[in-house]
Parts: sequence; C-alpha cells; structure tokens
Amino acid sequence: MRRRTRSLPLRAQFRMGGDGERLEAEVAGAIRKHAIAERVVVSSFNLLVVQAVKAIGSAIRTAALFEPRVSLPATLVRRIKLVELAKVCEADEICLHHTLASRRLTEQLRKSQLEVVVWTVDSPEWIERARSRGVKALITNDPAIMLRDRNTRAAI
Repeated sequence: MRRRTRSLPLRAQFRMGGDGERLEAEVAGAIRKHAIAERVVVSSFNLLVVQAVKAIGSAIRTAALFEPRVSLPATLVRRIKLVELAKVCEADEICLHHTLASRRLTEQLRKSQLEVVVWTVDSPEWIERARSRGVKALITNDPAIMLRDRNTRAAI
C-alpha cells in the first residue's frame, strides 16, 4: 500500500534555452501525466522558454527569473520594465535575485498581480523583509537556519 505524503511544491528550472520546444513539451507532458500542475512552477532566465511552457500548458504556473549580470548591472535591471517582460511571456511569478528585490520593485510587481519570489537568501533578516514586502517565497541554500529563525520569531 502506498503511503500518502504531504504535497510539497516543486520548482523546475530550465537552465538552458529550449530545444525547439521539445524539452518544454516533454516537461509539460510529464506535469499533465502526473497531475501535478497545481504544485509545480516552471522557471527560466530564458523568457522564450517560459512563454513556450505556458503556450503548451496554460494551467502550468511559470516564473520569469531575473539576476544582475556584469553586462546588465542591478541598477540597470531595475530600470527595465520587468513587469512588461514577465507579462509578455505570460509568467505567473517573477523570481528575483535578492540584490534586485528592492521595496519599490517588489511593490510594483505585486500591484501588477505578479507573485514575487526572492533567491538565494541565506540571511534570516530576509524573513521579516519578505513579509513586509509581500514576497510569496524565499529560496535558500540553508532551509534549516531559515526555518529555525522563522519559528523563533513566530514564538515571540
């Protein structure tokens, strides 16, 4: 007999460009086959991949990933219309590198009905910051320390 386990959210990140939508179609097909669309978010820095997954399976949640780069520093990224980029590829969420997640930008994203996820956050101070900014989730390398701090703060 198969034991029931709690349904945990899953995040699938495409780390490379699409292969003529073949990989995107395979991932979308697997999500449909296993009936897990309600708990999966497919994300990528390549917004064409995000758009392709959404076109293949409109019920699949998608996220547009953004990071600062040497060729595109954080100050410049903030000026780019991230909301417009995410909307064009039909993303449900925007995943921001923590250096991009300013109060002003997270507020702008929330007002446009996009959920905000911040990565990679390894400092417990981010827990309160995320709550005050309406951030949906934090991605961390050290969940144990973040959970311990969150639970300690909640008990106070």
